[in-house]
Amino acid sequence: MEKKLKIFFFIALGLSAVVGLPIDDPYAKFFWHKIPSIDVVFGIVFPLIIIGAKTLVSLIAQREENFYD
Repeated sequence: MEKKLKIFFFIALGLSAVVGLPIDDPYAKFFWHKIPSIDVVFGIVFPLIIIGAKTLVSLIAQREENFYD
């Protein structure tokens, strides 16, 4: 079941990137909104950055078992 879910995820990810290519927003306020499928890239990269930061902070802030003794 887990392998099927991963396959479905990557197929959906690829389809969302492909579908976003021809879409153009003429009312985009920022330059990056004119880049095709940039929301897909942001949706992948930034959660990975947040997970990495959480892991880094947990490694730095981890205390020994008898820290307060």
